[in-house]
Amino acid sequence: MFSTPSYKFSIKPLRILKNSLRILEIFLNLPTIAQFQTMKKINLALSFLLFGVFSCSNSPQQAPSIEKESTEIVQLKEDPRLVELLAAYPVNGSVLIWDPENRQYFSNDFARTTQGFLPASTFKIPNTLIGLETGYLADEKHIFKWNGEQHQQKILNKDLDLRQAFQASCVPCYRELARGVGYKSMQLWVNKLAFGKMVLSEEELDLFWLRGNTKITQMEQVDFLKRFYEKELPISDRNHGIMKKIMLVNQTETYQLSAKSGMSVNGDDYLAWYVGFVEKGEKVYYFATNIEPKESPLPRTFSKQRIEISLKALSLILEEEISLN
Repeated sequence: MFSTPSYKFSIKPLRILKNSLRILEIFLNLPTIAQFQTMKKINLALSFLLFGVFSCSNSPQQAPSIEKESTEIVQLKEDPRLVELLAAYPVNGSVLIWDPENRQYFSNDFARTTQGFLPASTFKIPNTLIGLETGYLADEKHIFKWNGEQHQQKILNKDLDLRQAFQASCVPCYRELARGVGYKSMQLWVNKLAFGKMVLSEEELDLFWLRGNTKITQMEQVDFLKRFYEKELPISDRNHGIMKKIMLVNQTETYQLSAKSGMSVNGDDYLAWYVGFVEKGEKVYYFATNIEPKESPLPRTFSKQRIEISLKALSLILEEEISLN
């Protein structure tokens, strides 16, 4: 049965309610949430709705929260530092960071974090897992043979092992992987892993993450990464370990950064992703960034900006410089 909640609140503008309803819709449809007991699902959904409308303070820097018995408090903090960070770049976009220990999300624009976009090469994370689980990829030593076609990205003009292909975001390699897995197995595993809303067809089997109606939100990216990290996905411990190895971007004495970039191109429209997680001691922080350029033609620095923005945002929230080296 529901317990009677108690709240301390002041009324927020209707705009906040609208954003909260969108976030509520995402959380009601997240695969992890869908597996919970119905009562827990409703309690959590109500929490997300209510804390978007009511808050303990009118200060824009204080996160909305709920004092509610027998329900975990989750906070959404529109951080002015992140707003300022994004405003310094010629892009439209948003950063989302999830701190599970403190049950707090940080962003510059929560409305955008619930909008669906093509996943582009961030799909290489589930695609790799699917390849490993189906046996198409034996392990991280799997070699993708170069077919002789010349590419602008010179690293692609040679044979690549799995880690090299993942880190170089080798599109031909992962198109080959998708074809090798096959339509039926790919559809089965896409459903099992619940990575956003993937729309497959036999004709577009090796391109559906780059064009078409496939969509994923930043909230869904973070949810997937959390389920992966916490071993909630239906994959073996062995394949979980392989995936963590090839995702690792930088390791220092104080933190490990694991991430994947992605970019989709539709005519003159570009969308860039950077998603992943940071392990710092016993803590882990998940993040998902996507940006679109304001300028045309596309600035040469656009591809780097998604990573710069993500690392700067993480550095602000974690209070430690996070970098690629």
